[in-house]
Amino acid sequence: MKHELDKPATPGWSGLGDGAVIYNHLNNKYYCYYTPATGVTSICMAASSDPNGYVGSWKKWYNGSFSEPGLGASKRHCRHSL
Repeated sequence: MKHELDKPATPGWSGLGDGAVIYNHLNNKYYCYYTPATGVTSICMAASSDPNGYVGSWKKWYNGSFSEPGLGASKRHCRHSL
């Protein structure tokens, strides 16, 4: 997976978990559930129909559909929890 932030030179504790990708054979799509590296408590989703998961093939969930670019999109795609 790729993130818009560069990998830090020295790893630090963030409390963020790993992303998970599942395949839905009914619509031939891969779904990624992940938490952002921005310091907020959220769960986010992205989808791709590319079996290799290439950068640029992912669309993030926003406003009822997977319509935001995978990289460089706004943070509106995340669902914030309390």
